[in-house]
Amino acid sequence: HPIGKSTHLNDYTKGKALYTISIVEESEGKFVSVHEKRENKLGNQTVCRGINIPVELIDDFIKNISKIKK
Repeated sequence: HPIGKSTHLNDYTKGKALYTISIVEESEGKFVSVHEKRENKLGNQTVCRGINIPVELIDDFIKNISKIKK
């Protein structure tokens, strides 16, 4: 869980997964946070995996990820 400020940007649903995109600001810097959430046995959404990408790497990250679609 992030320690610091978290700003929710958007959610995307694909099948049984909910993907949450946020900006996280903490002592180590500013990150784009992507979490995959799934429903647990109690019926609540819970994070099952995620990644924090430093904001300064986002442009290169998007450029490389976009090559996958080609």
